[in-house]
Order: sequence, then C-alpha cells, then structure tokens
Amino acid sequence: MKDNRKLWKVIAAVLISLILYFSMQNFTLEQRGVASVFILAVILWATEAFPFGITALGSMALLGLVAGIDEKMAFSGLGAPIIPMLIGSLIMAKALEFTGLSRRFALWMMTHKITAGTPGRLIATIIIITNVIALLLSTTATAAMMLPISLSFVEALNIKDKKNSFFVIKMLLALPMAANFCVATPIGTPVDLIALSDIKDATGVDISFGQWCAFGIPITIIMAIVTWFVVEFLIKKENIDTIGAMKMAKDELAAMGKIKSSEKVTIFILTIAVILWIIPDLAYHSIHNLYPDLVKWIYLKLSVNIVTVLVVLMLFVIPSKDTESGTPLNWKQAVSIEWGLILFVAGGVSLGNALFECGLAKVIGITLLNVFKMNDVWSVVAVVLALGIIFSEFTSNVAAASALLPVCIGLSSAVHINPIAPCLAMIMGIGLGVAFPFSTAPNAIIFNTGYVPQKYMLFTGTVAAIIGYFVCFGCLRIILPLVELV
Repeated sequence: MKDNRKLWKVIAAVLISLILYFSMQNFTLEQRGVASVFILAVILWATEAFPFGITALGSMALLGLVAGIDEKMAFSGLGAPIIPMLIGSLIMAKALEFTGLSRRFALWMMTHKITAGTPGRLIATIIIITNVIALLLSTTATAAMMLPISLSFVEALNIKDKKNSFFVIKMLLALPMAANFCVATPIGTPVDLIALSDIKDATGVDISFGQWCAFGIPITIIMAIVTWFVVEFLIKKENIDTIGAMKMAKDELAAMGKIKSSEKVTIFILTIAVILWIIPDLAYHSIHNLYPDLVKWIYLKLSVNIVTVLVVLMLFVIPSKDTESGTPLNWKQAVSIEWGLILFVAGGVSLGNALFECGLAKVIGITLLNVFKMNDVWSVVAVVLALGIIFSEFTSNVAAASALLPVCIGLSSAVHINPIAPCLAMIMGIGLGVAFPFSTAPNAIIFNTGYVPQKYMLFTGTVAAIIGYFVCFGCLRIILPLVELV
C-alpha cells in the first residue's frame, strides 16, 4: 500500500511537470526544461516520495539531461563553498553529542530554582536551552536531542495523564518553535547557508558572521520571548510541582561525573571557532582605516567557511584522555552526520543556479513585480517575508528556500534593488512556518509523540508566525542599514 502511494506521488509529480513544460510555449526550451525539473523536485521534496538527498541528486542529473544545462552548472551545488562549511558544522554538532557536552549543559540548566522553580520557568529554560543548542546544531538534531530530555522531566514531574496535560503540550510545542526561530548565527541551519551562497553569487557580497549576528541575535531573543508568551498564555495553565524535575536533573548530572577531557577540548575548540568567526568584523571596525590591506586579507582568509573546516580538524588533532581514539571525535562518529541533508542543500543550490543561468528567475521576478506593484526595497521585503512564511508551512524549509530565493533575487533585479535585504527577509520568514506537523522536521518529531493535538500546534504556530512577521520586518528595517547590508 505504501509503495503504491509513493508511485502515485511520482506519477503526479511527473504529470504536473510535463503539463508545465508544454504550457510554457512563450519561453525558451532551456527555461521550460529548468522550470519542469524545478517543479518536479519541489513536489517530490514536499511529498517526500523519495529521500531528500536522492531527489536532489536526481534533479541535478535531470538539469543536464533534459533541461539543456551545462553539466558543470548542473552539479555546481556539490562544489559550492557552503558544502564544506555544512559538513564542518554537522561534525561539530556530533562532537557536542558524542562527548555528552550538550546533555551536560541541558541538565545543569535544569538544576537551579531560577531556571526550573516553577512550570513557567521550566518552559522558559527549555526554550533557552533549545536556542543555545540550535546555534550550532540543525533544528532537527536540536529537537531530537531535546525531546528525550524534556520527556524525562515529564516523568520526573509524575504527570499521569500525559495526553491530556496542558503542561506537556506547552513544553513540547515550545521545542520546535524555539529551534526554528533561532537565527542568531548563520551556521545553525542549511537554509541560512543556502541564502549566504545565493547572495554571494548574485551580489559578490560575503555577509560576515558579525553582520548576521547583528540582526539574528535580536530576532532570536525576541522570538524566544514570543514563544514563551504564546505557549504560556494561549494554552490553559496546569499546576505542576517542578521540584521532582530539578532532583532528577541533579541525579543525572551527578551520574555523569566530572567534566571529561573530551568535553573540555570541545569547549576550547568551540571558543576558538567563535573568536575566529568574529575577528573579521572586529578588524573592520577597529583597524580598517589604518590597515585596509590587512583587513581585506583577514576577510578573505578567515571566512566562515574556511574557519569552520579548520576548526573541525582540531577535533581530530587535540588529544583527550577519555576516548579510545585519543581525540574528542573519531572518524566513525564524524561520518554519522546527515549526508542526505548535504545532498539536499547541494541540489537546492544547483536548481537555484540553473534558474539564474536560463533567465527564468528574472522573468518570475518581473511577474511578481507586476502583481504586487512593488517599487522599493522595503515593499519587496514585506511581500517576500510573507511568502516565506506561507511556503514553509507546506514544504520543508530547505525546499522552500531552494524554490523562493532565486525568485527573490529575480524580483530584486526587476525592481533594480540590492537583493540582500529581500533574501534575508525570505529566510527569516521561512523559519516562522511552524503551524502544521509537516511544516518542519521538529514539528513532526514532537507531533509523533502523540501528546500534542494538531489544533494547538495550528493555533500557537499561526499566532507566533503573525507576531514574528512584524518582529522580523522591524529588526531588518532598523538593523540592516546600520550594518551596511542595504
């Protein structure tokens, strides 16, 4: 039965792409071919007919086979600079997981009255922990890591009827929102990396770590507060004694023992990474006028991509006493990263490049311009921010980014504006789509527990997205001019 459903998904996707191809009579053969492959890939991603990585590989091959795109361009996503950075970020996340550092941090946060003394504080703590972990881990990995920790606290609270507990609903709904709304750094999700790559290809501008954090951190902090208010006040209160959770956290933390050598080394390496990530911005704002050539060299040689890869190598070089390999991470652990996600991102980049190469992105942009009558950067930002939210509700974030970013850049070109602000707005909007179980992987993970009725996810997710729209627009409108990204 399941195989039949998959077959019908594929047949439907192929038919829709063929209908699109033959209906585009006023376009070039190359544009028709790219559009058909693009729609085919988006539908297969949205319906999950195949693993995301397989669809991505197939779409790259089809660009060369049926769309008339040069082979080098068709597979260009595999050679994009963000791919090594993504691999490095995922390996770094594995170090946090296998050394136990992320779990130790979560348990430590749960042992204090200020963070777990009341149900409201406990939910706030879970939101903060999820935000912190999501700075480096993917949203999926963050939710997967936080779910068992959260459920263990539910057990400690001795909640008998978990399926009808409003506290459990609040706590679990907070997880995907906190994970998805965390945009403080550009390395937390592959969607951010796709945006950076597309912006650099379109404008030649390499957005620095500091520039991203300038608007990403305020949005993350405000949306964390919004998340707490939404789940705390839109869902009924339930009297819960959190002392048991605090005791359980202390017991588990004590069982972990003293901080291990591998954890210390990982902390050291992460500290080095953060320092190297912010050095280019510090140099620009402090010594740019005195040593312009040096600052230019620092920007070129200490890019986020290069730094991430070099720092990850240190995980295999600096010794630690408590592991068999003698280092915080071994190769077997490192290669357990999500390779399908890497192929997914590469496929999205290749499709975006193909849309630009054949000129279709600009055509779509002009069409949207005529529909919405936009004439300046902030009117474009307002529209694409909303489009990002709507599209991400019905397909994966990476699929939405792959589909919309090329269109966003084409639209910006049609209006004759710099595409940086619209692209960043699009990415912020995509992160706000959390109203349905299928909107994001974290949503699906939480919904799969059976403890969260869909009506609560829809209600809280919609309210959070509406508030988030104005938060993101306001932060981008105020901060982007200050960091010279408009």
